[in-house]
Amino acid sequence: MEPTEVFSVRFDRRTKQILVALLDQAIAQTSGAITEGNYSEEMLQQHEELSQVKRGLLYTRPDEVEEEPAPA
Repeated sequence: MEPTEVFSVRFDRRTKQILVALLDQAIAQTSGAITEGNYSEEMLQQHEELSQVKRGLLYTRPDEVEEEPAPA
């Protein structure tokens, strides 16, 4: 079994909104295809993967960032 590669990405609130909206569109497309009868393993897997990525984005919480005081 190969080791799992893990990546980290930082994004702001607006980027999160954009990514979730794009994932919603892609999930709607795969849902439509499945509803129309495309039960191929590839389609089902793609739908599941997109849903997992969306959940991961939705569940992320912002990091606490301490702001430095402005110079006087």
